[in-house]
Amino acid sequence: MVNVGDAPALAVTVVDQPRMANGLERPFDLEPQSAHPFGMIGYAGAPIPNALRVTWDGQPDPVSLLVPPG
Repeated sequence: MVNVGDAPALAVTVVDQPRMANGLERPFDLEPQSAHPFGMIGYAGAPIPNALRVTWDGQPDPVSLLVPPG
């Protein structure tokens, strides 16, 4: 996940976290132009989602971020 903005994104939280995700379990901070690594795999026949919904301090309504194809 990349912060393409010019301000820090604090307490980034994934809403409805995918079941088989690694690195998204807790809120995290993203400095401008920095990335937060994470991984996902399909589980029990469910595909990897094509978007994640996230919130952060100052953005209480979830925003959908596209997940690039594997």
